[in-house]
Amino acid sequence: MTGPGFETDAERLGQRAGEFETLNRRAAEIAERLREAVSSTPWGDDEVGQAFESRHRGHADETAGVFDALSGGLADMGESLSSAASAYLAADESAAESITESGRES
Repeated sequence: MTGPGFETDAERLGQRAGEFETLNRRAAEIAERLREAVSSTPWGDDEVGQAFESRHRGHADETAGVFDALSGGLADMGESLSSAASAYLAADESAAESITESGRES
């Protein structure tokens, strides 16, 4: 099967993979700020505030949990991309060395 194939800029991929740590921290900060805002019960503790809390508190907690999971996933993604870039560069270097060595043996 033939086709156009693909190209990759493994060095750039490795550099960009580091940006996931910043995204990870940002997602964790958002989750923490949401938890802090909700824990202070900004809607009050009167009847209306209690009704608001019973209706929306669970959704706010769920959203904070989503951001927690997102931050962990972003960290894992950054590590995976960094590993992939390193493996690609190592394989490319190994292949180039094999070809060079084969040429010297001839």
